[in-house]
Amino acid sequence: NLMKNMILKYLAFALSIAVIFSSVPLNCNNSLLFSAAAAEEEQNSTSNPTYSGICGDNLVWTLCAGVLTISGTGEMDYWSSKSAVPWYSYRSEINEVNIDDRVTTLGRYFCYECTALTQVDLPESLTLIDACAFSGASLTGITIPDTVETIGMSAFESTYISSFFVPASVASLDASSFDSKE
Repeated sequence: NLMKNMILKYLAFALSIAVIFSSVPLNCNNSLLFSAAAAEEEQNSTSNPTYSGICGDNLVWTLCAGVLTISGTGEMDYWSSKSAVPWYSYRSEINEVNIDDRVTTLGRYFCYECTALTQVDLPESLTLIDACAFSGASLTGITIPDTVETIGMSAFESTYISSFFVPASVASLDASSFDSKE
C-alpha cells in the first residue's frame, strides 16, 4: 500500500510538471517565457511578435518573424472565406512556411494573398491542396509531392509560377488551379 501511494504521488507530480510546461508560452526562438509579464512583453514586441492558434483537430499554427509553422497531424480546417483563416490579417508578413510532415491537407485559403511568400516545401504526407490555397501568393516555384490526389480550384491562381509538374497521383484537378501571372 505504501508503494502504491508513492507511485501515485510520483505520477501526480510528473503530471503537474507536464501541465505547467505545456502552458508556458514560447518566444520565436522556442525559449520558455516563465512569467505572464514576459509572455505579454513577447506578444507586444514590435521586433518579433508571436501569434498562434488551432487550425485543425490536431493541428496548431505559429507565426513568428515571418515564419508560419503548421505542426501536428491530420487535416487542416476548411475555411469558408479568406478572412476566416486565423493568420489572414498577417498574410503580408509571411515569407516562409514550414509544414509538419504529418499534415495531410492544406485548407481553403491557406496562404491566400501571402505576397511575401515566394517558395514553400510541401510534405510528402499531403493528399489535398484545397481551393485558393496559394492564390495571390508570390510563389515562383513549388514541388507538388506525388502523394497529392486533389488540387482545388484556383489553388495556385495569380502566382508567379511559370511551369508546373503535376504528379500522376493527382486524380482531381480543376482547370483554373494553375492560372498564373506569368
